[in-house]
Amino acid sequence: MRYFAFADREDHIRLIENVAKGSDALFIILAGVKRRAGAALGADTRLLEWDNFTAEALAKLDMDHRDRIIISALEPGRFAPLMKFLEKMDPPAPILSLMEADRQLPSASALNVSVVDLTEAAGKMLRREWRFIEIKRRAVELYRLLKNAGKIAILTQNDPDPDAIASGLGVQALLGRNRTTAPILTLGDVTRNENVAMIRLLKTTVRTVSPEELREFDRIVTVDVQPAYFGPDPGFTVDAVIDHHPSTNHIDAAFSDVNMHYGATSTMVHEYLCALGVKVTRRLATAMLYGIMTDTMRLERGASSRDFEAFDSLWPAADKDMISNMARPRLNAEELGYFVRAIRRRRLKGDFLFLWLGRIQRNDIIPRLADFSLQIGEALFTATCGIYRGELIVSFRSLDAERNAGAYASALFSKWGSAGGHHSMAKAVISLQAFKSSFGLTRLNDVREKVSRLIEDKI
Repeated sequence: MRYFAFADREDHIRLIENVAKGSDALFIILAGVKRRAGAALGADTRLLEWDNFTAEALAKLDMDHRDRIIISALEPGRFAPLMKFLEKMDPPAPILSLMEADRQLPSASALNVSVVDLTEAAGKMLRREWRFIEIKRRAVELYRLLKNAGKIAILTQNDPDPDAIASGLGVQALLGRNRTTAPILTLGDVTRNENVAMIRLLKTTVRTVSPEELREFDRIVTVDVQPAYFGPDPGFTVDAVIDHHPSTNHIDAAFSDVNMHYGATSTMVHEYLCALGVKVTRRLATAMLYGIMTDTMRLERGASSRDFEAFDSLWPAADKDMISNMARPRLNAEELGYFVRAIRRRRLKGDFLFLWLGRIQRNDIIPRLADFSLQIGEALFTATCGIYRGELIVSFRSLDAERNAGAYASALFSKWGSAGGHHSMAKAVISLQAFKSSFGLTRLNDVREKVSRLIEDKI
């Protein structure tokens, strides 16, 4: 492929050569200016110096539609003869115009012409570099805090999801650790079928520990969760926090990176890895891609441009067959019974849907039914509730731009336990006994009615 570059500025030669890198041949035609003595040219670059553009000189270049044309103009009016000549080409050749914001090339609106505002392009690039420097600074800060520690605990929420598991694997890679020197831990159990499948297929482990066991570690890092989740006095101290959920409390940790502008914590950790040049293996790419996919519902919920960038980077390296196997959990008879029971008992008021499961043996059924709830009827805002081991769990989902699920969860239930989340999804985990005592309730049916009425009145 040949490139023909027309310019009235000598200072863009290096830029043009960079744009045309890998071409079969590059011809640079300088109009009205001379190349500085001693200025180096690439081996495949031929430079011509013209006083102006004439039809006869342009015809001798023998350009056709297979060539690519670059135009860099300080004085766009000078290029009118060139544009008139190029307009006659049939079929037309593609033209890339490199311009400053206050200049306009004749015929720049033609379908075969693309105009790049160099000022805007440089600004975007520099902003990206500033952001990269900030990410690298945070990654180095985290690495320095943890690198000399003996044993590091990577702590997730009580029932870790794919984003938490993948983020934990990413932190292991960042530190050059493994499951022995930096295990992924939880104070609860991994219960959801797809999460169990993920751990099995990736051949990794998530170990259940007690708060007392956590005190045996030299450093504790929480991923996809914040210290407040574990209560006011959990019995251990957190040294580093990486999370994308909204922060409702002051975080007392040596390192804290909490940014709700990300759709997944995996994206944040992936940026750390890229900033420090850590190789992302196929196994890790698979985990992190799945973490992003699940937390953003395949980039349809709460995803930012940063999540799209990470997705684009991870997709080629990930094992898509393994992801498909992770994402196809089956409902057993007991789980199917929960679904049927909740749907039969559904309460729909306007576009608000309330689902009640009652007492359950596995709490993972609540978020699974919550994800499904937005497919029922005309629901735009849903609450799915169940009781598990003495706790009342409420999962919110919202498709309504004016109803922030996280804000509603916090306002309604934070006085009895942990509550909050994102605009489109949120969760409350509260003491059933404390809730019943506050309202003088004795029966579960009364609890169901009270929860439903509280939410309906609020929204």
